[in-house]
Amino acid sequence: MGTVNGQVLSVAFKSNDEVDKSSFQAYDAIKKKYPDDSIAGIQFDPTQDPEDPHLYVAHAPFFYWWKQGYPCFNESLCYVPFPARISRLSGPGFSQETTLLENLP
Repeated sequence: MGTVNGQVLSVAFKSNDEVDKSSFQAYDAIKKKYPDDSIAGIQFDPTQDPEDPHLYVAHAPFFYWWKQGYPCFNESLCYVPFPARISRLSGPGFSQETTLLENLP
């Protein structure tokens, strides 16, 4: 799952309603490179070798303007740049980030 603070998290389930608490892992390649970004979507590449999985992540600085002190719905802000991106995470612990698309609306 993706988080507001830019991390990708994973857990394993013991059953439909029971999480294996010891399986929790956080991947922070997006957070390190783009500290203001939040995760919008995640997709695995189903054609990639399972021993070298690739994860595609959509992310953007959703809360950047709010953190800068601008109200979310201000009529005077007719347009604000919103550089959404799609990145590929690969390597050990999904630590290698490659930006594939950027400046998406």
